[in-house]
Amino acid sequence: MPDAIEHLMWGYQDAFRFGGEWHARNLFQSLDSRFDPEVFLIGALIEQRPGRYPACVDPEEGHWIDSDAFSGVVQRATQILQTYEESKILPAQPAAEQRHIDGLIKRGIRDAISETIAACETRPEGMRYFVSWPVLVDGYLVSVVLGLQQDVIDAHPQLTISRLQSNPTRSIKVAVSLIDAVADEYFHFVCGELLKPEPGGTLLSGKGTDEILRAAGQRLMVGVAQRADTRDHQQGDEASLFDACNSIAATQYEQADGKGRLILARRDHPSLTDVVVFENPMPVRNGRGARKLLELASGSLALHHNARDIWGLARLEGYAVDAEDLFEIRIIDHHRWELVHADMNLMHVRNGIPSLPRPTLDAARLRIDLVRIFRGIAPRVVEHIVALAQTAARERHGTMLVISAQAAQEALRLKNQSFRLTPCPITPQLLAQLTPIDGAVLLDVDGICHAIGVILDGLATTAGTSSRGARFNSALRYVTTRPEPCMAIVFSVDGGVDILPNLRPPIRRSEIETRLAALQHAVQSGALHPAHHARAVQWLVENQFYLLPEHCATFNQIIALLEGQLEESPSPVSPCEDMDPALYYLDE
Repeated sequence: MPDAIEHLMWGYQDAFRFGGEWHARNLFQSLDSRFDPEVFLIGALIEQRPGRYPACVDPEEGHWIDSDAFSGVVQRATQILQTYEESKILPAQPAAEQRHIDGLIKRGIRDAISETIAACETRPEGMRYFVSWPVLVDGYLVSVVLGLQQDVIDAHPQLTISRLQSNPTRSIKVAVSLIDAVADEYFHFVCGELLKPEPGGTLLSGKGTDEILRAAGQRLMVGVAQRADTRDHQQGDEASLFDACNSIAATQYEQADGKGRLILARRDHPSLTDVVVFENPMPVRNGRGARKLLELASGSLALHHNARDIWGLARLEGYAVDAEDLFEIRIIDHHRWELVHADMNLMHVRNGIPSLPRPTLDAARLRIDLVRIFRGIAPRVVEHIVALAQTAARERHGTMLVISAQAAQEALRLKNQSFRLTPCPITPQLLAQLTPIDGAVLLDVDGICHAIGVILDGLATTAGTSSRGARFNSALRYVTTRPEPCMAIVFSVDGGVDILPNLRPPIRRSEIETRLAALQHAVQSGALHPAHHARAVQWLVENQFYLLPEHCATFNQIIALLEGQLEESPSPVSPCEDMDPALYYLDE
C-alpha cells in the first residue's frame, strides 16, 4: 500500500519495481538460466518539498542498502560532473545550454549512485550492478538498478573496449557483449515506462522478451560496426546491419541454404589482403545480391564489407585482436548466423532472435562431476570419458552420452527403444561412427558401451524448459528421476554442451561450521559485532542449500537469540532435500 511506504517517491513505485523485476527475470534467464536478477529503485530529490526525503530506495525494508546511503548523491553528482570534458564547453543557445546542463546533472547522479553502490560494505559478493539513466518522477530523479551474477557474465565472451571517441570532447558507450546490450535495452524499456503518467499504476507494456533481444542484437551490431569503421558510414548503415544479416541468412540461392563468411572491417585494414575487388560494390542491404556473393566466400576467402558496401573477397592474416576493429559474420545455416571476433563467438542468431552461444565442453568440470557422481571411478575411465566427450563436441550433429552405474540393466530395460550391443570398449574414433543416429550412447562406470541409439524415458517432472529441445529435456528428466547414479552429456546441433545433472559448485563443510561456531561464540560471550556478524548471517542465508539438518537447527537457534540485535532478522531455514554431502562437500 502506498501509505505504508515511508520513503515514498510516487504512489506505485513498489508495483513498478515488481514489474521491472519480472521482466528482468524473464529476459536474462532466457540468455542463461543461471541468472537471478536483482532490481531496485533509487530516487534523488531535486525538487525540494516539505516532508520529503533527500533520497529513497525501493524496497525500503530488508534491503542491503538503505535510503540514507544516497542522501548526499545530488551533492556528489555536482562534484563529479565538474570532471566531465563536456562540462567545459557549453552550447551558445540558451535552450540547448539548459538541455546540456540537465544531461550532465543526470549523468552525474547516475555515476554518483554507481560510486555509492560500489563503496557499500554490505553489497552482496559476486554481483555486478548496472545503473540506468535517471528519469524525473514526481520531483525525484529515479534510476533503476539491475544486479546480475558476475560469474555468469564472465562465463560468456565479451570485448574489452566499451567506449569510442566520437570527437575530442565526447565519447560514446558501445556494448561489449550481448549481455551488456540486453542490459542497455532493458533500461531503455523500463525508463520509457518511467516516463508514463503514474508508472506502475498499470502493467508494464507488452514489450516481449524477443522484441528486447532483437533490439539488443541490433545494438551490439551497431557497436561492432562503429568499432570496425568510424569514418565511412551514412546514417542508418550500422542500424540496418543486424537486419541485413538476417536477410542474407534467410535467403536461398538456387534452393540451397547459405554458408559463408563476411568480414566487417575498414577498407584499408592492414590484416586483410584483397584477392578480388568488385568494380561496383554490392550494398550489404541487398539481401538477394549479398546472398549470391556468399557462394564465393568459402575456405580462406571472405566477403569484405564495412556495414554498407561489399567490396570484394579478402584473405585474413595477422590480426591484432586487441584492436577490436575486425569482426566476422558467419552464415551457418538457413536463418542462422553468428557474430565472431578472433574466433570468439559473441552472438548466435536464429530466426532473427539473438542468443548467447551454448557453452562448449567444460572438461575440468566434467572431470570433477564424474568423480562426485560416481564414487570410486578410476582416473583412467574419467580421462577416457572426457576424450569421448571432446570427440562428440566436435561433431556437426547433436548427440548424447549417458553414463550409468546400472548401464547393463538399463540396456536390457530399454531394449525396445535402443540398439543393444555386446558390451565393448569404445574409442573416440569408433564413437564418431556411432553417433549419427538418434538416441544416446550408453556407457557404464568402466567406460564400456552397452547400447546406442537409446531413447531415454523418465517420469514427468517440473524439470525442463520449453526453450530447449527434446534431447535436452529427455536427458534432464532421465537423470533427475533415476535412482542410481547417472550422468548425461548433451551435445546440441549449435555446438553447445550441457552436463546433467547441473550440480552446484562444491564447498567445504568447514566453511559452514566455522561461521556457525563464530556466531555461537559471539552470542554466548556477548561480543556480537552487528556489522561483522550480519555478513556471516547473510552468507549462511545465501548458502542455505548446503546446510544439513543439524546446521539448520543451530542457525535457527542463533537467529532466535539475535532477535532485535540485527537490522534484518532472516526467516528460519530448513534443509534442502536435494542436498547430498557426498556431492556438495569437498571435505567429506
